[in-house]
Amino acid sequence: MAGLYYEQFTVGMEFDHALRRTVTEMDNIMFCALTHNPQPLHLDEEFAKQTEFGQRIVNSLFTLGLVVTMPLKVAEAIIDSAIETRREEGMLPLTVAVLDAGGILVSLKREDGCGIMRGDIAIGKAWGALGMGVSSRTIGNRLSDRPSFQAALAAVSDGRFVPVPGGVLAAFEGILPYLETMAATVVWIGPSGHGQIAKIANQIVVAVNREAVAEALGFAGRAGADARLVRRALLGGLAQSRVLDLEGEAMVYSAFHPRYRTAHLRKDLASVMAAAAELGLTLPCTETVNALYGLPAGQPAGRKGNGKTPEKAPGR
Repeated sequence: MAGLYYEQFTVGMEFDHALRRTVTEMDNIMFCALTHNPQPLHLDEEFAKQTEFGQRIVNSLFTLGLVVTMPLKVAEAIIDSAIETRREEGMLPLTVAVLDAGGILVSLKREDGCGIMRGDIAIGKAWGALGMGVSSRTIGNRLSDRPSFQAALAAVSDGRFVPVPGGVLAAFEGILPYLETMAATVVWIGPSGHGQIAKIANQIVVAVNREAVAEALGFAGRAGADARLVRRALLGGLAQSRVLDLEGEAMVYSAFHPRYRTAHLRKDLASVMAAAAELGLTLPCTETVNALYGLPAGQPAGRKGNGKTPEKAPGR
């Protein structure tokens, strides 16, 4: 609708509009830094220019946090529970702030008797706990003998970081019902950074398993067996896997249709190898698969592919 002058507004008028928020470069960089996400697609401008996106993209978890957010009812329940506990324990008045996954304030309550700065302090504690994935008490203990790191966190957070006791992470069970509406399996892995560990572990399993399935079916066909029947038999035993189930038939018939970019597969494998190198680990199977996904000569980065490894399994 067109804008209205002040005198055109009347008591009781209602306006429905979308909730919007501008995501800045600082939002993206800060969120990646505080959640220990080293993915160059979010941080490295030169690297991102060589991808299909042509520029850095916003961290997906930050985007998810903005979209999903923390339901107001859950936030208010968390605050009311904290205040009730305070009263039962005979503690001094509290100011409690609840932020969503994107660090945006959802609800804040300041009990009578709290100073005027308590709201800002509560938000700073919660923001620090959310950003680092642990309670602000734990952060304060860790930084007690690391003043330079504490100064760096204060700088990167633009002064919003408050590393003193009080900031805690909301109970996972409280938001579990909302997460379950978006995914079949929801598991709390651990504090900030542990989700990235699980993601890398998933990439290792899928990449190695895909190669194993391809080699097994290729071997069965070359040895003279019907690869279709071999696959059916394997699905009923310990060798059963999602890759064998969902991609095995395509391997048997060589029915490869582009579904995603090989550049994305190489990006994921690069993340695996970088993480392993940082830990001083050797991943021989993953290293072999990583070599197999090397960019073919003459093929530009970002071209669509299907990750096909072997030729079709003969002997169908």
